[in-house]
Amino acid sequence: MSSVTVASVQFDGLPGRVDANLARMVQLIDDAAARGAELVAFPEVAVSDYFGTDFASLASPVPGEQFAVLARARPHAVGSSWPRV
Repeated sequence: MSSVTVASVQFDGLPGRVDANLARMVQLIDDAAARGAELVAFPEVAVSDYFGTDFASLASPVPGEQFAVLARARPHAVGSSWPRV
């Protein structure tokens, strides 16, 4: 049986500040990877935070630019969720 090192990130996103949240997430992914993490898990809706009830205004297609920013953080897998329409 093989093992995987997982990092679970406690992250308070900035409401509605998608670009700032993505930049911080990439930094946290790099930090976790430097400590040996192969999988990094973020809280639900970490990219946009719970910003009111208008998720449609913060939604991103998948695949799309928000997804691509996190995908470039590979080879480490990233777990999170964000609204999409």
